[in-house]
Amino acid sequence: MIIAIGKKTRTIYATGKYRNEVLRKLQQEYPYHKRENYDSYVNKVLPETLILRKVKDDEMRILQP
Repeated sequence: MIIAIGKKTRTIYATGKYRNEVLRKLQQEYPYHKRENYDSYVNKVLPETLILRKVKDDEMRILQP
């Protein structure tokens, strides 16, 4: 299992069996695309730096409140 966890707050933003599944969930929750000049983003950007981490199922029970 892969989780997307916040670097500062340790909040779990998305979980999934595969990395691409987690990234799709993040894209649905925080959609964005680049403008024509490629320097600025439109819509929401992720709230903080995220870490994609592989965890075992028994570790998930510890991480979730």
